[in-house]
Amino acid sequence: MIFVIIVGLLVISLLIAFDISKPRGYPPGVVFVDGPLWVEQRRFSLRHLRNFGYGKHGMEHQIAEEASELVASLRQQCNNDSAIIPMHQAFDICVLNSLWTMLAGQRFALDDEQLKKLLNLVHASFRMLDMSGGLLNQMPFLSVIAPHQSGYADLVKYLHEMWDFLRETIHEHHRTLTPGVSRDLIDAFLHEMELHPDSTFTENQLITVCLDLFMAGSETTSNTMEYAILYMLLYPEVQRKIHEELDAVVGRSRLPMFADRQRLCYVEAVIMEVQRRVSVAPVAVPHRATKDTMLMGHVIPQDTTVLISIWSLHMDVKHWGDPEAFRPERFLDAEGKIMQDDWFVPFGYGRRRCLGEILARKSLFLFFATLLHTFSLSVPADHPPPSPDGYDGITLSPKHFYAEFTPRF
Repeated sequence: MIFVIIVGLLVISLLIAFDISKPRGYPPGVVFVDGPLWVEQRRFSLRHLRNFGYGKHGMEHQIAEEASELVASLRQQCNNDSAIIPMHQAFDICVLNSLWTMLAGQRFALDDEQLKKLLNLVHASFRMLDMSGGLLNQMPFLSVIAPHQSGYADLVKYLHEMWDFLRETIHEHHRTLTPGVSRDLIDAFLHEMELHPDSTFTENQLITVCLDLFMAGSETTSNTMEYAILYMLLYPEVQRKIHEELDAVVGRSRLPMFADRQRLCYVEAVIMEVQRRVSVAPVAVPHRATKDTMLMGHVIPQDTTVLISIWSLHMDVKHWGDPEAFRPERFLDAEGKIMQDDWFVPFGYGRRRCLGEILARKSLFLFFATLLHTFSLSVPADHPPPSPDGYDGITLSPKHFYAEFTPRF
Protein backbone atom coordinates (compact mmCIF):
# COMPACT_ATOMS: atom_id res chain seq x y z
CA MET A 1 0.00 0.00 0.00
CA ILE A 2 2.77 2.44 0.96
CA PHE A 3 4.57 1.55 -2.28
CA VAL A 4 1.43 2.35 -4.30
CA ILE A 5 1.03 5.72 -2.53
CA ILE A 6 4.67 6.62 -3.18
CA VAL A 7 4.43 5.66 -6.84
CA GLY A 8 1.19 7.65 -7.13
CA LEU A 9 2.80 10.73 -5.63
CA LEU A 10 5.77 10.41 -7.98
CA VAL A 11 3.45 10.20 -10.99
CA ILE A 12 1.48 13.24 -9.79
CA SER A 13 4.77 15.06 -9.19
CA LEU A 14 5.97 14.37 -12.72
CA LEU A 15 2.65 15.47 -14.24
CA ILE A 16 2.55 18.68 -12.25
CA ALA A 17 6.23 19.38 -12.89
CA PHE A 18 5.49 19.10 -16.61
CA ASP A 19 2.44 21.32 -16.24
CA ILE A 20 4.08 24.09 -14.18
CA SER A 21 6.89 24.26 -16.70
CA LYS A 22 4.30 25.67 -19.13
CA PRO A 23 3.51 29.39 -19.18
CA ARG A 24 0.01 28.86 -17.66
CA GLY A 25 -0.99 32.11 -19.38
CA TYR A 26 2.07 33.95 -18.04
CA PRO A 27 4.74 34.64 -20.69
CA PRO A 28 8.39 34.16 -19.69
CA GLY A 29 9.36 37.85 -19.45
CA VAL A 30 13.03 38.78 -19.78
CA VAL A 31 14.85 37.18 -16.81
CA PHE A 32 13.84 33.49 -16.82
CA VAL A 33 14.07 32.93 -20.57
CA ASP A 34 16.78 32.19 -23.13
CA GLY A 35 17.28 31.81 -26.86
CA PRO A 36 15.88 34.17 -29.53
CA LEU A 37 13.07 35.41 -27.27
CA TRP A 38 15.56 36.51 -24.61
CA VAL A 39 17.75 38.24 -27.20
CA GLU A 40 14.76 40.09 -28.66
CA GLN A 41 13.19 41.14 -25.35
CA ARG A 42 16.43 42.09 -23.60
CA ARG A 43 17.68 44.08 -26.61
CA PHE A 44 14.36 45.94 -26.89
CA SER A 45 14.21 46.69 -23.15
CA LEU A 46 17.79 47.95 -22.93
CA ARG A 47 17.54 50.05 -26.07
CA HIS A 48 14.45 51.88 -24.90
CA LEU A 49 15.57 52.18 -21.28
CA ARG A 50 18.66 53.96 -22.63
CA ASN A 51 16.38 56.25 -24.63
CA PHE A 52 14.78 57.26 -21.33
CA GLY A 53 18.05 57.86 -19.50
CA TYR A 54 19.39 54.46 -18.43
CA GLY A 55 23.16 54.69 -17.95
CA LYS A 56 23.22 58.40 -18.78
CA HIS A 57 23.82 61.54 -16.76
CA GLY A 58 20.09 62.08 -16.37
CA MET A 59 19.82 58.81 -14.46
CA GLU A 60 22.56 59.93 -12.06
CA HIS A 61 20.66 63.15 -11.49
CA GLN A 62 17.44 61.21 -10.81
CA ILE A 63 19.16 58.96 -8.27
CA ALA A 64 20.79 61.97 -6.58
CA GLU A 65 17.37 63.64 -6.33
CA GLU A 66 15.92 60.51 -4.72
CA ALA A 67 18.84 60.35 -2.28
CA SER A 68 18.34 64.03 -1.40
CA GLU A 69 14.62 63.49 -0.77
CA LEU A 70 15.40 60.48 1.43
CA VAL A 71 17.84 62.40 3.65
CA ALA A 72 15.39 65.33 3.81
CA SER A 73 12.69 62.94 5.04
CA LEU A 74 15.05 61.46 7.62
CA ARG A 75 16.13 64.94 8.75
CA GLN A 76 12.50 65.87 9.27
CA GLN A 77 12.04 62.83 11.48
CA CYS A 78 15.14 63.81 13.45
CA ASN A 79 13.76 67.35 14.05
CA ASN A 80 17.23 68.75 14.88
CA ASP A 81 17.91 65.78 17.13
CA SER A 82 18.51 62.08 16.59
CA ALA A 83 15.74 59.71 15.55
CA ILE A 84 15.34 55.94 15.77
CA ILE A 85 14.37 54.67 12.32
CA PRO A 86 13.15 51.18 11.36
CA MET A 87 15.29 49.91 8.50
CA HIS A 88 12.75 47.48 7.08
CA GLN A 89 11.63 48.92 3.73
CA ALA A 90 13.53 52.16 4.44
CA PHE A 91 14.98 52.20 0.92
CA ASP A 92 12.36 50.35 -1.13
CA ILE A 93 10.48 53.26 -2.68
CA CYS A 94 13.39 55.64 -3.27
CA VAL A 95 15.40 52.84 -4.92
CA LEU A 96 12.45 51.76 -7.07
CA ASN A 97 11.69 55.33 -8.18
CA SER A 98 14.87 55.63 -10.26
CA LEU A 99 13.82 52.61 -12.32
CA TRP A 100 10.08 53.27 -12.32
CA THR A 101 10.58 56.72 -13.85
CA MET A 102 12.14 55.13 -16.94
CA LEU A 103 9.77 52.18 -16.95
CA ALA A 104 6.43 53.90 -16.28
CA GLY A 105 7.18 57.63 -16.42
CA GLN A 106 6.31 58.38 -12.79
CA ARG A 107 7.68 58.27 -9.28
CA PHE A 108 6.06 57.43 -5.96
CA ALA A 109 5.92 59.42 -2.74
CA LEU A 110 8.09 57.94 -0.01
CA ASP A 111 5.00 57.48 2.18
CA ASP A 112 2.85 55.76 -0.50
CA GLU A 113 1.02 53.15 1.60
CA GLN A 114 -0.32 51.18 -1.38
CA LEU A 115 3.16 50.76 -2.79
CA LYS A 116 4.57 49.82 0.61
CA LYS A 117 1.97 47.05 0.80
CA LEU A 118 2.88 45.88 -2.69
CA LEU A 119 6.60 45.87 -1.88
CA ASN A 120 5.85 43.83 1.23
CA LEU A 121 4.39 41.22 -1.12
CA VAL A 122 7.58 41.33 -3.19
CA HIS A 123 9.69 40.68 -0.09
CA ALA A 124 7.39 37.87 1.04
CA SER A 125 7.44 36.14 -2.35
CA PHE A 126 11.25 36.34 -2.55
CA ARG A 127 11.53 34.60 0.83
CA MET A 128 9.21 31.76 -0.15
CA LEU A 129 11.49 30.42 -2.89
CA ASP A 130 15.15 30.12 -3.78
CA MET A 131 16.78 30.22 -7.20
CA SER A 132 16.43 26.44 -7.57
CA GLY A 133 12.68 26.75 -6.97
CA GLY A 134 12.78 25.60 -3.36
CA LEU A 135 10.49 22.94 -1.92
CA LEU A 136 7.83 23.41 -4.61
CA ASN A 137 10.37 22.76 -7.34
CA GLN A 138 11.57 19.56 -5.68
CA MET A 139 8.05 18.32 -4.85
CA PRO A 140 5.63 20.15 -7.16
CA PHE A 141 2.72 17.86 -6.17
CA LEU A 142 2.56 19.87 -2.92
CA SER A 143 1.00 22.74 -4.90
CA VAL A 144 -2.08 20.48 -5.37
CA ILE A 145 -2.26 18.34 -2.23
CA ALA A 146 -1.10 21.03 0.24
CA PRO A 147 -1.33 24.45 -1.47
CA HIS A 148 -1.60 26.44 1.77
CA GLN A 149 0.88 24.48 3.87
CA SER A 150 3.51 24.56 1.09
CA GLY A 151 3.10 28.31 0.53
CA TYR A 152 1.91 27.81 -3.07
CA ALA A 153 -1.47 29.50 -2.47
CA ASP A 154 0.17 32.55 -0.89
CA LEU A 155 2.70 32.79 -3.70
CA VAL A 156 -0.03 32.75 -6.35
CA LYS A 157 -1.99 35.37 -4.38
CA TYR A 158 1.05 37.67 -4.16
CA LEU A 159 1.82 37.32 -7.85
CA HIS A 160 -1.78 38.06 -8.85
CA GLU A 161 -1.84 41.21 -6.72
CA MET A 162 1.35 42.46 -8.35
CA TRP A 163 0.04 41.39 -11.76
CA ASP A 164 -3.16 43.42 -11.18
CA PHE A 165 -1.17 46.50 -10.14
CA LEU A 166 0.95 46.35 -13.27
CA ARG A 167 -2.03 45.63 -15.52
CA GLU A 168 -3.76 48.75 -14.17
CA THR A 169 -0.62 50.81 -14.83
CA ILE A 170 -0.43 49.52 -18.41
CA HIS A 171 -4.13 50.17 -19.04
CA GLU A 172 -3.65 53.77 -17.88
CA HIS A 173 -0.83 54.07 -20.42
CA HIS A 174 -3.21 52.67 -23.06
CA ARG A 175 -5.76 55.38 -22.29
CA THR A 176 -3.23 58.22 -22.54
CA LEU A 177 -1.06 56.87 -25.37
CA THR A 178 -0.19 59.34 -28.14
CA PRO A 179 0.65 57.83 -31.57
CA GLY A 180 4.37 58.09 -32.31
CA VAL A 181 5.23 59.42 -28.84
CA SER A 182 6.88 57.27 -26.16
CA ARG A 183 7.10 58.67 -22.65
CA ASP A 184 8.67 55.54 -21.14
CA LEU A 185 9.35 51.84 -21.74
CA ILE A 186 5.69 50.87 -21.37
CA ASP A 187 4.70 53.31 -24.13
CA ALA A 188 7.48 52.01 -26.40
CA PHE A 189 6.27 48.43 -25.82
CA LEU A 190 2.66 49.38 -26.57
CA HIS A 191 3.72 50.99 -29.85
CA GLU A 192 5.63 47.81 -30.74
CA MET A 193 2.50 45.76 -30.03
CA GLU A 194 0.56 47.89 -32.52
CA LEU A 195 3.26 47.62 -35.19
CA HIS A 196 3.67 43.84 -34.80
CA PRO A 197 0.40 42.37 -33.47
CA ASP A 198 1.41 38.76 -34.17
CA SER A 199 4.83 38.94 -32.46
CA THR A 200 6.04 38.14 -28.93
CA PHE A 201 5.12 41.71 -27.98
CA THR A 202 1.85 41.11 -26.15
CA GLU A 203 0.21 42.75 -23.14
CA ASN A 204 0.89 39.72 -20.95
CA GLN A 205 4.53 39.73 -22.01
CA LEU A 206 4.74 43.43 -21.14
CA ILE A 207 3.26 42.76 -17.71
CA THR A 208 5.81 40.02 -17.08
CA VAL A 209 8.72 42.20 -18.24
CA CYS A 210 7.50 44.94 -15.88
CA LEU A 211 7.14 42.37 -13.09
CA ASP A 212 10.71 41.13 -13.66
CA LEU A 213 12.13 44.64 -13.55
CA PHE A 214 9.87 45.77 -10.69
CA MET A 215 10.77 42.85 -8.44
CA ALA A 216 14.48 42.73 -9.23
CA GLY A 217 14.84 46.51 -9.14
CA SER A 218 13.14 46.95 -5.77
CA GLU A 219 14.58 43.94 -3.96
CA THR A 220 18.33 43.55 -4.42
CA THR A 221 19.50 47.15 -4.09
CA SER A 222 17.25 47.96 -1.12
CA ASN A 223 18.37 44.78 0.68
CA THR A 224 22.02 45.66 0.04
CA MET A 225 21.44 49.15 1.45
CA GLU A 226 19.85 47.70 4.57
CA TYR A 227 22.87 45.43 5.04
CA ALA A 228 25.22 48.38 4.46
CA ILE A 229 23.55 50.27 7.32
CA LEU A 230 23.64 47.13 9.46
CA TYR A 231 27.40 46.77 9.02
CA MET A 232 27.92 50.46 9.82
CA LEU A 233 26.22 49.80 13.17
CA LEU A 234 28.40 46.76 13.82
CA TYR A 235 31.65 48.41 12.70
CA PRO A 236 31.69 52.04 13.94
CA GLU A 237 35.42 52.35 13.12
CA VAL A 238 34.59 51.73 9.44
CA GLN A 239 31.89 54.40 9.64
CA ARG A 240 34.40 56.84 11.15
CA LYS A 241 36.82 56.31 8.25
CA ILE A 242 33.98 56.89 5.78
CA HIS A 243 33.10 60.19 7.48
CA GLU A 244 36.73 61.29 7.35
CA GLU A 245 37.02 60.52 3.64
CA LEU A 246 33.71 62.21 2.80
CA ASP A 247 34.67 65.34 4.71
CA ALA A 248 38.08 65.48 3.00
CA VAL A 249 36.86 64.85 -0.55
CA VAL A 250 33.34 66.30 -0.64
CA GLY A 251 33.48 68.88 2.15
CA ARG A 252 30.51 70.09 4.15
CA SER A 253 28.95 72.54 1.68
CA ARG A 254 27.34 69.99 -0.71
CA LEU A 255 26.20 66.41 -1.04
CA PRO A 256 28.27 63.70 -2.78
CA MET A 257 27.94 63.31 -6.55
CA PHE A 258 28.69 60.28 -8.70
CA ALA A 259 31.70 62.17 -10.10
CA ASP A 260 33.24 61.92 -6.60
CA ARG A 261 33.30 58.13 -6.79
CA GLN A 262 36.85 57.85 -8.17
CA ARG A 263 38.21 59.79 -5.18
CA LEU A 264 35.99 58.14 -2.55
CA CYS A 265 37.89 54.87 -2.71
CA TYR A 266 37.25 53.79 0.88
CA VAL A 267 33.50 54.40 0.49
CA GLU A 268 33.53 52.30 -2.68
CA ALA A 269 35.57 49.55 -0.96
CA VAL A 270 33.03 49.39 1.88
CA ILE A 271 30.17 48.97 -0.58
CA MET A 272 32.09 46.22 -2.38
CA GLU A 273 32.81 44.46 0.91
CA VAL A 274 29.12 44.59 1.87
CA GLN A 275 28.24 43.04 -1.49
CA ARG A 276 30.90 40.34 -1.08
CA ARG A 277 30.19 39.51 2.55
CA VAL A 278 26.41 39.39 2.16
CA SER A 279 25.93 38.18 -1.44
CA VAL A 280 22.32 39.40 -1.51
CA ALA A 281 21.76 37.32 -4.66
CA PRO A 282 23.60 34.17 -3.51
CA VAL A 283 22.79 32.19 -6.66
CA ALA A 284 22.79 33.74 -10.13
CA VAL A 285 19.83 33.49 -12.50
CA PRO A 286 19.61 29.87 -13.79
CA HIS A 287 21.40 29.13 -17.06
CA ARG A 288 20.71 26.32 -19.54
CA ALA A 289 23.43 24.25 -21.22
CA THR A 290 22.85 24.70 -24.97
CA LYS A 291 24.90 21.60 -25.83
CA ASP A 292 26.65 18.64 -24.19
CA THR A 293 29.88 19.80 -22.60
CA MET A 294 32.57 18.93 -20.06
CA LEU A 295 33.26 21.08 -17.03
CA MET A 296 36.15 20.18 -14.73
CA GLY A 297 35.76 16.53 -15.64
CA HIS A 298 31.98 16.49 -15.24
CA VAL A 299 29.57 15.79 -18.11
CA ILE A 300 26.94 18.53 -18.46
CA PRO A 301 24.17 17.25 -20.80
CA GLN A 302 22.37 19.60 -23.14
CA ASP A 303 19.39 21.42 -21.55
CA THR A 304 20.74 20.93 -18.03
CA THR A 305 19.88 23.82 -15.70
CA VAL A 306 23.13 25.29 -14.38
CA LEU A 307 23.22 27.37 -11.19
CA ILE A 308 26.21 29.59 -10.37
CA SER A 309 26.85 29.98 -6.65
CA ILE A 310 28.02 33.57 -6.20
CA TRP A 311 28.09 33.03 -2.44
CA SER A 312 30.66 30.22 -2.85
CA LEU A 313 32.93 32.50 -4.88
CA HIS A 314 32.62 35.35 -2.38
CA MET A 315 33.26 33.09 0.64
CA ASP A 316 36.07 30.90 -0.73
CA VAL A 317 38.68 30.56 2.02
CA LYS A 318 41.55 29.71 -0.34
CA HIS A 319 41.06 32.91 -2.31
CA TRP A 320 40.02 35.46 0.32
CA GLY A 321 41.86 34.07 3.33
CA ASP A 322 39.39 35.45 5.87
CA PRO A 323 36.03 35.57 4.05
CA GLU A 324 34.02 35.70 7.29
CA ALA A 325 35.71 38.97 8.27
CA PHE A 326 34.27 42.32 7.23
CA ARG A 327 37.41 44.00 5.89
CA PRO A 328 36.95 46.70 3.19
CA GLU A 329 40.73 47.08 2.89
CA ARG A 330 40.85 43.83 0.88
CA PHE A 331 39.67 45.90 -2.12
CA LEU A 332 42.34 48.62 -1.70
CA ASP A 333 45.92 48.54 -2.93
CA ALA A 334 48.96 49.96 -1.10
CA GLU A 335 48.11 53.47 -2.34
CA GLY A 336 44.50 53.25 -1.18
CA LYS A 337 43.07 52.87 -4.69
CA ILE A 338 40.34 50.40 -5.65
CA MET A 339 41.72 46.98 -6.54
CA GLN A 340 39.48 44.80 -8.71
CA ASP A 341 39.19 41.07 -8.04
CA ASP A 342 37.97 38.51 -10.59
CA TRP A 343 36.28 36.55 -7.77
CA PHE A 344 34.06 39.52 -6.93
CA VAL A 345 30.94 39.04 -9.09
CA PRO A 346 27.86 40.46 -7.30
CA PHE A 347 26.05 40.94 -10.63
CA GLY A 348 26.89 37.58 -12.17
CA TYR A 349 28.96 36.60 -15.20
CA GLY A 350 28.79 36.93 -18.95
CA ARG A 351 25.94 38.01 -21.19
CA ARG A 352 23.36 36.99 -18.60
CA ARG A 353 24.75 39.23 -15.87
CA CYS A 354 22.27 41.53 -14.13
CA LEU A 355 20.28 43.69 -16.54
CA GLY A 356 20.19 46.55 -14.01
CA GLU A 357 23.87 46.50 -13.01
CA ILE A 358 24.58 50.10 -14.04
CA LEU A 359 21.55 51.41 -12.14
CA ALA A 360 22.38 49.29 -9.09
CA ARG A 361 26.02 50.42 -8.90
CA LYS A 362 25.13 54.10 -9.14
CA SER A 363 22.21 53.78 -6.73
CA LEU A 364 24.27 52.00 -4.09
CA PHE A 365 27.05 54.58 -4.26
CA LEU A 366 24.85 57.70 -4.22
CA PHE A 367 22.42 56.50 -1.55
CA PHE A 368 25.14 55.16 0.72
CA ALA A 369 27.51 58.13 0.33
CA THR A 370 24.68 60.66 0.77
CA LEU A 371 23.37 58.96 3.92
CA LEU A 372 26.79 58.65 5.54
CA HIS A 373 27.70 62.20 4.57
CA THR A 374 24.55 63.49 6.31
CA PHE A 375 24.19 61.24 9.35
CA SER A 376 26.07 59.37 12.02
CA LEU A 377 24.54 55.94 12.64
CA SER A 378 24.44 54.02 15.89
CA VAL A 379 22.62 51.18 17.63
CA PRO A 380 19.72 52.66 19.68
CA ALA A 381 20.32 52.46 23.41
CA ASP A 382 17.34 50.20 24.11
CA HIS A 383 17.89 47.90 21.11
CA PRO A 384 20.25 44.94 20.68
CA PRO A 385 22.87 45.08 17.91
CA PRO A 386 21.42 43.79 14.65
CA SER A 387 22.34 40.31 13.51
CA PRO A 388 24.08 39.83 10.14
CA ASP A 389 22.14 36.57 9.82
CA GLY A 390 18.99 37.27 7.84
CA TYR A 391 16.18 35.64 5.89
CA ASP A 392 16.88 33.12 3.14
CA GLY A 393 15.17 33.13 -0.25
CA ILE A 394 15.81 34.12 -3.85
CA THR A 395 17.63 37.04 -2.27
CA LEU A 396 18.98 37.40 1.27
CA SER A 397 17.53 40.13 3.48
CA PRO A 398 18.32 41.23 7.05
CA LYS A 399 15.91 40.67 9.88
CA HIS A 400 14.11 43.80 11.05
CA PHE A 401 16.34 46.20 12.98
CA TYR A 402 16.48 49.86 13.98
CA ALA A 403 19.21 52.48 13.59
CA GLU A 404 19.62 55.80 15.34
CA PHE A 405 20.24 58.62 12.86
CA THR A 406 22.02 61.72 14.13
CA PRO A 407 22.53 64.67 11.70
CA ARG A 408 26.19 65.55 11.24
CA PHE A 409 25.48 69.18 10.28
